[in-house]
Amino acid sequence: MRKLSAEWVVLFTAALGNFAVMSAFGISVVVPTISSELGLDVSRAGLVVNAYFLVLTAVVLLVGRLGDLAGYSRVYLAGALLLAGASLGAAASRDFWQLVFARGTQGLAAAMVYTAALAAVGRAFGVGRRGRAIGILTMAGALGSLATTAVASTVAPTFGWRAVFLLLAPVGLLGLAGLPTLRRFDPAPAGKRPDLLGAFWLLLTFVFFALSLNHFHEGPETFVDGWGYHLPMHLATLTCLRIFVWWEGRAPAPLIDLGQFRIRRFSAAVVANGIAHSTMMGSFFLLPFLVERGFGLPTAQTGVLLMTLSGCNTVGSLLGGVLLDRTHSALLAPAGITALGLGLLALGLLAAFLPLTGLIPLVALLGLAMGGYITVNNTAIIGAVPADQRGFASGMEQVSRHLGHSVGVALAGTVMGLWVPAGTGGSPAEYLAGFQAAVVALGVVALAGAVFALAHAPRRPLAPKPQAAD
Repeated sequence: MRKLSAEWVVLFTAALGNFAVMSAFGISVVVPTISSELGLDVSRAGLVVNAYFLVLTAVVLLVGRLGDLAGYSRVYLAGALLLAGASLGAAASRDFWQLVFARGTQGLAAAMVYTAALAAVGRAFGVGRRGRAIGILTMAGALGSLATTAVASTVAPTFGWRAVFLLLAPVGLLGLAGLPTLRRFDPAPAGKRPDLLGAFWLLLTFVFFALSLNHFHEGPETFVDGWGYHLPMHLATLTCLRIFVWWEGRAPAPLIDLGQFRIRRFSAAVVANGIAHSTMMGSFFLLPFLVERGFGLPTAQTGVLLMTLSGCNTVGSLLGGVLLDRTHSALLAPAGITALGLGLLALGLLAAFLPLTGLIPLVALLGLAMGGYITVNNTAIIGAVPADQRGFASGMEQVSRHLGHSVGVALAGTVMGLWVPAGTGGSPAEYLAGFQAAVVALGVVALAGAVFALAHAPRRPLAPKPQAAD
């Protein structure tokens, strides 16, 4: 039997880690069961999901930079153990706050595993092979989310939601067998301490930002009715962000090396990543309203569209990496996000005239375009910075991803709300019109991102390096 090279062992280890991270991501299907058993309202049930994202987004830059300073293998090991322990803690939770704490801990662990995995793959594979490697890594994450959705749908009705978390616990440990090989690609020790004060201000920034997008106040869920709550949250977000940027310019070992944003390819790819994820998360949010409120079809039909979207996203992730490694074309990223924008426009304009089966090809196109684009763009993010900044780069990829998620859902909900006023229930015609307007708005945003990506694309092909790794 042929022995795997060290690079492919690293990729296999990283893929297992990303599979575990996205497995913890995909527990939305059991949230209604959790809310019924624990007696939670919609806002608290949402916090069970969002605690994972809030903590992940808040700490991902810190743990990404920690990998650059202390070694990716150490961060991966700690994250894998913590992820398994947090899953057990979620299964054993007896009340709402214990579960929220466990979910937040899962977010911390996921940030550690993901940033270490992506940075190690970027270090192990050179430009000529990196696209396919990151495509496989992205595909493994998509498969993790799909697997959890399928398993939870089967297990929860019979054994309860706690059994789902129990099954997730050992998944995070699968990649530990490759840890000795992963250690070979650790960066040289930097002898610097992480910027804990900067991490504190960044954490506060994301906490206030997340609160500003939710409606934890009395009255209707609109800014006008809750301005006394939302306005202070927005101001607190901007204040903490300003303090964070001020401190980063003076810190001896900053959490964010602001000089990296002078690299046009890196900063442009980070911004485009947020735009792409905002449009896709907005689509995920809107499709159930189209199927169940606009067409009056059962939830199972929503699952058909979402599984098509996720499945094609998985295939597109690998195809994007293969195309990048074969062509090294700087136009692949602008082409991918353009296809995404055109697909959204087509979905929005044609939704009222097509049956559900007619929407499947459009949704498949969205999934393929998104998967391919994300692989190409993530490869650009990881490859644009120096080798000792790869952990930071993977952290920025996650920050822009989840900020995009938050903004996309907020934008989609706001536009749909113009056609479906709060508290009215809404008719099928109103939901259909609101869906069309919101998806067209997302398509326009994606096409604006395509113009941005094209303007900042390298002016020549990305020639491969002769060596396999940096």
